Amino acid sequence: MYAALNLVWSLVPVTGAPGAADVALLLALMAVGAPLASACAAVVTLRLLTFWIPAALGALLSAGFEHRLLT
Repeated sequence: MYAALNLVWSLVPVTGAPGAADVALLLALMAVGAPLASACAAVVTLRLLTFWIPAALGALLSAGFEHRLLT
């Protein structure tokens, strides 16, 4: 199932519309029978795990390294 969703994720064309890939993944999940609430939770979780958590961790680490360089 994960491989199929990853394939759908990679086939979504890159557009100027932010969130287009998320909407496409949501529609794909609903097309295979996932309820709307579960599909939304899965998309939000995927976005958190693949973007927001690494971005926040990188910002924290970057700030820590910058602090070391300045002192």
